[in-house]
Amino acid sequence: MAALKGSSNTESGSQESHRDAAQVEKDVERSLWHYDVLQGLKESERRVKRRALTQIILGVLDANDELFYFQGYHDIVSVFLMTLGNSKGTLQAVQKVSMTYQREPMRSGFEEVMAATRLLFPLLDAADELLFQHLSESGVSCSRLSCIRRAH
Repeated sequence: MAALKGSSNTESGSQESHRDAAQVEKDVERSLWHYDVLQGLKESERRVKRRALTQIILGVLDANDELFYFQGYHDIVSVFLMTLGNSKGTLQAVQKVSMTYQREPMRSGFEEVMAATRLLFPLLDAADELLFQHLSESGVSCSRLSCIRRAH
């Protein structure tokens, strides 16, 4: 796939890097090892997939200034890449998911996500008292879920 609209092109230096490009590159460089379907890949093939993964991520971020990268997003996008291949349709699918289902965690802060997370335990207590009690006794709490952090 050719470089996506607005994606970082650090090799030629012809385009300005996205604000999250450095973190994306670091995370992608460590990616695509733990999926069974990728175990037999040659390193050259893995580099091609990583380059495509970076292009898709930066293509989505460049097209949507209100979205911010978070650690783990590359894992979500890699599932789309492995499932749909490296195509324009993959970029479109990732854009759609990022602007809908992933929109809240991709905002500039996690305030909305943390507010929703704080609702989980009261809702769980109301819906499934036994599970709530088990989680509480196991030391799982809303405060433990605050380990979710932005990459920056």
